[in-house]
Amino acid sequence: MVMKRYLICLVLSFIMFEANAQTVMGVNIKTTMKSFLPQMARKGYKPQKTTLGKYEFIVTFAGYPNCKYEVEYNTETDSIYYVTLFFPHESVSKDEEIYNDIKRQLIAKYGKPSHDFDIDYADLGPSVIARMKYRNVSFNSNPYLCWEFDENRYVRLSYQTGARRKANKQSYSNDL
Repeated sequence: MVMKRYLICLVLSFIMFEANAQTVMGVNIKTTMKSFLPQMARKGYKPQKTTLGKYEFIVTFAGYPNCKYEVEYNTETDSIYYVTLFFPHESVSKDEEIYNDIKRQLIAKYGKPSHDFDIDYADLGPSVIARMKYRNVSFNSNPYLCWEFDENRYVRLSYQTGARRKANKQSYSNDL
């Protein structure tokens, strides 16, 4: 009887872990960098650039090659709190094509977004021209798709994991 209870608890904990997992490219992002890096290595990706609190990879994502994949993590807890995919910029029309394709795929997977706007970019200067955001989707994953039209010109897709960023411990003078 004890063994049966143990097996039921083990199965339930596995189900709960899987329910709380958020995967991007088949890799769990609601984890630590210590766990994340071997998962990326098994997919054939190694960090291209590393700074304190951030790793950058070059990946193929949703059929688009040469995407920059930034993973930001809390250096104290090693928990990933934010991942962003930047699609390479070729032209405004290509950016629009990527944005609309990824938007279509997100709507097919998650349904209608909680926030969505598109602006005609022809008359705009540097600004965000299209944005789609979800709230409370798939256990706080919050996909966020953004098309920015500035000197960098890019489409980006971000996910929040729900982990906390490192707290700002700087103190400021009372004179400020």
